[in-house]
Amino acid sequence: MGLAFLPWERLPAWLLGPLLVAAGVFLLFNAEQFSWRQFEAGGFIVIGIVVFVAGVMKLRAKSMANLSIDEK
Repeated sequence: MGLAFLPWERLPAWLLGPLLVAAGVFLLFNAEQFSWRQFEAGGFIVIGIVVFVAGVMKLRAKSMANLSIDEK
């Protein structure tokens, strides 16, 4: 019940991405074989990976912008 009140849209991407992948893997293995649920779980996995990579790239770009020219 506690997870229902978690503001999912405010989670950082480096945390939300792996959570989506974990949920997708769980659903993938527990769904009926060759069903739409398995394809939806595959979508969760792909979206989780994309969210994670985009979030890490955004964090990296922000940290690189904060560096001075001498530190690069």
